[in-house]
Amino acid sequence: MASQDKHSAHVRGLILIVVAVLLLVGVVIAITVNDSSASENNDNRNGSKETATPAPSDTYDSSYDESAREDVGKAEYVTWDGVTYHKRSDLETVLLIGYDKDTEDMKGNRDGGQADFLVLAVIDSGARTVQLLQLNRDTMTRIRVYGITGRLVGTKELQLALSHAYTRNLQTNDENTKWAVENLLNISIDHTASMGFAGVSRINSLAGGVQVKIEDDMTSVDPAFVEGETITLTDEQALKFVRARRGVGDGTNVSRMRRQRAFINAFVSQTEARVRSNAAFVNTIVNTFYEVANISASKSWMVRRMNDVYSNHYTISSPVSLEATSSVVTKSDDMTTYVYTETYVNDDAIVEWVLQTLYSPVTTD
Repeated sequence: MASQDKHSAHVRGLILIVVAVLLLVGVVIAITVNDSSASENNDNRNGSKETATPAPSDTYDSSYDESAREDVGKAEYVTWDGVTYHKRSDLETVLLIGYDKDTEDMKGNRDGGQADFLVLAVIDSGARTVQLLQLNRDTMTRIRVYGITGRLVGTKELQLALSHAYTRNLQTNDENTKWAVENLLNISIDHTASMGFAGVSRINSLAGGVQVKIEDDMTSVDPAFVEGETITLTDEQALKFVRARRGVGDGTNVSRMRRQRAFINAFVSQTEARVRSNAAFVNTIVNTFYEVANISASKSWMVRRMNDVYSNHYTISSPVSLEATSSVVTKSDDMTTYVYTETYVNDDAIVEWVLQTLYSPVTTD
């Protein structure tokens, strides 16, 4: 019995490291796609169009000086609140990006899809943990800005989500989002993994259709989403289930996140069972991931990481977010009214997260 429990723990650890990358990128890519403060092509109360893009009358800054940032995140040794910290060299970081478009729809130089879901995974082989930092897509920070011809024209403080939108080249967009997050947190990131809408159905298929209980009346989203019913989601329904917000329950993102957690928990359980009955199914998971996602790391890196997690019982933390303040902003020009959300992360919260996660206190004898 103990051997079976140990094997189950191994399997769960193996599944979870894949879920941390695969699900966090693929399943929740649409967390904020339908938010009234951020999505494009939604009518506001005055009948004008909403968009996440600030008014075009704003000016750009092409002389931003990165060296003005504090040392925290870059320097090998940092003193904060009287404590000296040493930057760890045994960590790996992966930025997970979910964008609101399929690759084939990226046709213009400003058509790359907004990064609506962003999670930074920090892999600590020493502590055998994976820590997850979820970043708000509305976070205001420096991003690279491109002209309509695709030429880089400078940088500007805009929503983090827009960092992925300015070119039709997926690799460039991923690099631009990576640059923006590095700039926000003042750190270096090792790898990126990004995915669009198409990945959701493939993920659902891996579980043979995720089974969920419908907690709210969602028949306005899909006639089969009857409150109290337990259903097996089709691939098309999977995206609806994790994406819907408006007109469902209390209409809040908190409720939607609850449904997404239910989807993830069911996926883990069902996929875990499939791996227990067929260990080779792990290869199917990895191969699917590399088919539907753009990953800067090699497949051999993923295999090494999975083997490490399998043999060493890694713990994956629940995602945390940084303290921040948000406000709804309205701007207008002669033709359009722009309504969007600006979120500003607390600078001290950034410093404290970086020190707690990427540094270790220096001990003295």
